[in-house]
Amino acid sequence: MNPKASILDRESARRNHPTLIRPSMKTRIITSLIVLAMLALAIFALARLEFSFARLGSGMAQLGTFLGLMVPPSAGGYAFLGTLLAAAIALPLGFMAAKGMIGGWVTRFLTRRFSDTIRGVDTLIWALIWINVVGLGPFAGVLAIMTSDIGSFAKLFSEAIEATDRKPAEGVTSTGGPPSSASSGQAASDSISRR
Repeated sequence: MNPKASILDRESARRNHPTLIRPSMKTRIITSLIVLAMLALAIFALARLEFSFARLGSGMAQLGTFLGLMVPPSAGGYAFLGTLLAAAIALPLGFMAAKGMIGGWVTRFLTRRFSDTIRGVDTLIWALIWINVVGLGPFAGVLAIMTSDIGSFAKLFSEAIEATDRKPAEGVTSTGGPPSSASSGQAASDSISRR
């Protein structure tokens, strides 16, 4: 920007808004009193709450130690174990929740509501429940991660199973092969839904 233009802008601002550039003595006193009152109120609140800068400093040191333990991040393999167990348990539940796979509509309905219920509870709540059952430690964390992930994986697996292409099964059936349970179950559910 041109220095001459910036000087002209300042001059025009002084001319057009003199109270903002040089406020009156009354405005300065009122502003100073408001700032002093807010400062006094903050000091009173700190004294009333028994605030201590020494405790704040020690807390910051503990926070630094805690953050140091987080870098590099490592769950010690416990999170992976919980996720792996959840995937192993959720795979059969995914087949039970998928349309036209295992069982009838009652099995599918109950499995879906079961996975919705488990998925609806937060991992922290599952951790508190499992701590009461098995005690404090990494095993409770593994079980909490496993339990909360079962619902998510069951839903994911059932949707993936339902989204599979039925054309290969229809091709095998059209060439004289035995009908697969998935295609016959799908055909039965389609005929029921048409009625």
